[in-house]
Amino acid sequence: MGMAPPAETFRENLSGYAIELVASDNAVKTPGILFWDGEQAHVEPSIELELPTDSGFKRTVYKPPAVDPVIWRALHLPKSTAHYGSTEQLFQGLCELIQRFTDLPDKTTRLLTCFVLASWFSDCTKMPICLSIVGPRWGRASQLFQLLSCLYRRALCLAECTAASLSSLPMGLRPSLFVDRYATGRHMDKFLRAFNARGALVPGNGRFFNLNCWQVICGDQFFTDVMHFGNVIDLFVSPARKPLPVLSQPVQEQVANEYQSKLLTYRIKHHHQVTMSDFDVPEFRSPAREIAQSLGACLPDSYDLQAQVRELLKDRNQEAELEFSTDLNAVLIEVLVSYSCDLEKSSVRVGEITSAVNAILCRNGELMDIEPRTIGYRLKALGFATERLDASGRGITLDLATRRRINVLSRDDAIDTGELTCRNSGSHSLIENAEDEKLSKSIRKQALNEPPIYKPESS
Repeated sequence: MGMAPPAETFRENLSGYAIELVASDNAVKTPGILFWDGEQAHVEPSIELELPTDSGFKRTVYKPPAVDPVIWRALHLPKSTAHYGSTEQLFQGLCELIQRFTDLPDKTTRLLTCFVLASWFSDCTKMPICLSIVGPRWGRASQLFQLLSCLYRRALCLAECTAASLSSLPMGLRPSLFVDRYATGRHMDKFLRAFNARGALVPGNGRFFNLNCWQVICGDQFFTDVMHFGNVIDLFVSPARKPLPVLSQPVQEQVANEYQSKLLTYRIKHHHQVTMSDFDVPEFRSPAREIAQSLGACLPDSYDLQAQVRELLKDRNQEAELEFSTDLNAVLIEVLVSYSCDLEKSSVRVGEITSAVNAILCRNGELMDIEPRTIGYRLKALGFATERLDASGRGITLDLATRRRINVLSRDDAIDTGELTCRNSGSHSLIENAEDEKLSKSIRKQALNEPPIYKPESS
């Protein structure tokens, strides 16, 4: 039986057992290793396991990674596992705790409880979610920020948020990042774009690092383009109407000691279920749908609580619906679908597209006036190469490949093409009642069934 070299690990979730980092009482605060054998937990400085391989069994020693002790001391790590009762009991206990220290409405505390639970599954949820707490610097907003840092998985509070500071973090730890926006200023927007997608890599200090982690950001202003980021949930916290219990450092330690161990047990017992979850709210518009998937997946054994996720995110979905209705890309695709259905039209100028986009925006009550240059950039971003058509300007050729690309975009963005017409080029209205529905359906069917020609570049 061979012996593999020691393996540094932040966590392991394999069939039948799990390895997690837990707090220890040593002088330098280096964490211990918790080994869950399927029935009970064992905490040691390191753990030796016999793992099956193709050639037999191999002994592997797991130990905590070598990380700056300052980071270990800054984290609230669980000390071990602890009984939490049922999922409903754990959920209700967290709701009552948040309500007691913040006096927030019941709906808000329940949504925050979903965030807390989901943060413990950041390695297997659909989307890392950013909670943006907005309110006065001192008071209820700051207290909520501190309380959540005691409950989130591996919460790490940052005094600054730059490429250099983030690249110095052990991102294998997959921490929940808590950022005081009062202290860091308001230059977080570019980092939210990186946080928004699973697997996003950001360069820094000569290397790339993964920012796929949950975030809580506290500040006095909303982000200027929150819907653009998709994964941001804004929560405005007004000053409390009555004195709140003091959340002193000893109280924070007490809260963390009690709930970190319970939440670790919850993670260990449900990790496989969350990973394999197919929970969905198909009637929601993206990104509200992805947020709901991430939250609902973390409540795998409670259909009642999963059903509440729909209600808790109803407002967020309405925002997504409203944003989609005025989103420039959506309007642009709608215009392209209309021109694509005109079988006698072989090309369309950027200027024509711009006029049609502005007409729809005006109809929707938008006062903006889009320039042709902006539409040209958007067309390129959507995968359409413009070319000079004649002396009148640039545009796109409506060949079969382009029409298929338009069809794919309209399908991905859930644009209903059922009422768009295949019309004669002599008609100048943008969207009309179906004059030849049979022909329209035939073209759409052809675009869907024939082998695709257009192949978008891999991201």
